[in-house]
Amino acid sequence: MKARTLIALALIAVALASYIACGERQGKSGSAARAAQKRLVRDFDAEKVSAIELRQQGAASVRLERAGKSWKIRGTRSAARADKARVARLLSALEFLEPLRSLDSAKGRGLDPPKHVLTVERRGAKAVRLELGQRDASGKAVYARYHEQVVVLPASFAALLEGGADALRDREVVALSEREIGEVSIVREGAFVLLAPRGRGYRMSYGKVGKPGEALPTDLVTRAASAATQRLVAALASLRVRRFDAKPLTSLATINVIVRPRDKKRAEVLMRIGGACAGGGGLRHIARQIGNKGPWEPLCVDGEDLTPLGASMAALVKSLVDGSLLGAPRLADIKQLEIARGKEKVVVRRDGGDLLLDDKDSGKAKADPPAIKALFDALARHDAAARAPAKGEIEALERAWAARLRLTFEGGASELLTFGTPSGKVMLVRRDDEKAVIEVPAGALALLEPDPLRFRSRVVLAVPQLEVKRVAITRAGEREQLERDAEGFKVVKPTEVRADRAAVRALLDKLSALRCTRFFEKRGAVAGLTVEAEAQKKYSLALSAAKPGAACRGRVAGLPDFELDAKDCALLSRRLARSRVVPLRSGKLTRLSLERPGSARLALERDGERWTVGKQPAKASEVAQLVAAIAALRGEVSGYRQRPSTTARATLRVRHESGQPIRVLRVYGAGKGGVLSVSDAAAGVTWRVPLAAWARVEQAFARQGL
Repeated sequence: MKARTLIALALIAVALASYIACGERQGKSGSAARAAQKRLVRDFDAEKVSAIELRQQGAASVRLERAGKSWKIRGTRSAARADKARVARLLSALEFLEPLRSLDSAKGRGLDPPKHVLTVERRGAKAVRLELGQRDASGKAVYARYHEQVVVLPASFAALLEGGADALRDREVVALSEREIGEVSIVREGAFVLLAPRGRGYRMSYGKVGKPGEALPTDLVTRAASAATQRLVAALASLRVRRFDAKPLTSLATINVIVRPRDKKRAEVLMRIGGACAGGGGLRHIARQIGNKGPWEPLCVDGEDLTPLGASMAALVKSLVDGSLLGAPRLADIKQLEIARGKEKVVVRRDGGDLLLDDKDSGKAKADPPAIKALFDALARHDAAARAPAKGEIEALERAWAARLRLTFEGGASELLTFGTPSGKVMLVRRDDEKAVIEVPAGALALLEPDPLRFRSRVVLAVPQLEVKRVAITRAGEREQLERDAEGFKVVKPTEVRADRAAVRALLDKLSALRCTRFFEKRGAVAGLTVEAEAQKKYSLALSAAKPGAACRGRVAGLPDFELDAKDCALLSRRLARSRVVPLRSGKLTRLSLERPGSARLALERDGERWTVGKQPAKASEVAQLVAAIAALRGEVSGYRQRPSTTARATLRVRHESGQPIRVLRVYGAGKGGVLSVSDAAAGVTWRVPLAAWARVEQAFARQGL
């Protein structure tokens, strides 16, 4: 095809695509224009509406006026808030309202006079006036007049205009979200509870109600329980009016509640909660006042929504008193931790994403988050409900305190625990400047030891395992050295043999984030085992010789001595040669033989595809079982270049191909402890193999009649 032809086709394709796209745009634009032409009120913009007036036959008119982002209802007993969602639905329905059909006359349609009149005032545009009459015979449509035009509209639009002012009123009792609620004051049964935001939560004050004008005498000032406070605040924020009552509250108010917003510019909400509303249904009577002025509005709410206020003041106070010493702090929120005991002090500060020990002896070492979390968990086990202090208890505690724990959080909030001097089996704890004390066991004081080593990061070695080239382990004069090659790692000293992949992987995983269990203040004896890893730099770890199943002491340059748990000690001291005793290639096997002292050699030989015992053919299934039993011989490496002094109880010889060296394995021991020693002299490795695994090899030979 010529170049000119290709260019012409390309131009045609571009033109066709442009035509289609243009047609689609015009189609969409035309469709939108046709839909707009069908609407009753054209060019309607809800954002430009400034007021809405509703008149219902036989009822007072209701006028709604825009007030910023909200709406106010004029013409009611007070300028009540309108339901923003209900108003938005009404305006949206009016904007997209389409007549079902048009009529020639309004006669007999219930439009003289109309049943409903809707007037919508707009900035910079003529007001919209819509009159609604009676419904048609089907009940699914309503007759209407828009200026001089008589139309039939969906009955669903008429439903939005029914109900009068109450249907349009905002049903939020408090009209504040949980985050917007500040102080909450509850008065009942001659006592008061005041919840005030403090730090990371709320503080609760409790006392008896004083005389008018008298300062309220507080008996208890303490941290409020987080869960109970959240339930109470959430209940107030979600409290909804179920019915607007026409009568004022006549029943005796049993609970008085004041909700103050965090934003001081907003008005507080006062509520008087009384008995049941007329008509039953579990509704409770509430009188509400906004901003401590104006008339009290009678409302009915669901009685179950008031459950978080408690059955009595005693039950409410009990649920609100926080019994936790620290209030479940999150490590991610902590900016500083400080423990002081006498003249000793330890400080942990956040530096970016790390927690560092601020101690002259620690040299800005990293702190250990799990150790700090362990302290919090240990303190949480001593949680107990705060109580009002006896006379002189707080003064004595502050005068002779035994320890202090201070936490500072991101954002500036802080918490202080002051531990008093133990008295017998208990001691008192005070949180911040609360007028409350908590009794805890005297033994809890041991948790406040200001020892920097206690909070030091337990990670003592961090070797980048993907970069490791060599590993060397020295034990009592034996040096085991591994080097990485294309297939993984192999042991190169004191012999050459493939390394066990799983064992090497476990070792490098451990060295990549080796954690100790504790640090020692003084140095001790560390000898017997050295682990070295070489990557971009060399890493070295010295360990004391530990008894099997016991912890060991370790040392890394620049750190105090530390302790590793028994599992880590065993893993680091393990030899790393392959665990498989005989790496078989079954397709190339040519000879298998077994010898016992004082017995003739028992052998199987391969002739082409057949195995023979002597000159007799061997059963293929039994040969397969024998090969599988030999392949399953695995064990832990017990040493290199060992020369057992005892006589071998059996010798197993394996040859793969003609001309290849024969692999000779000698089996030693009497099976004490359920294990035997199996030595490969050529590889220079000795394994501890389960007696049962070797017994299966002997049994497989026996089934051949050997």
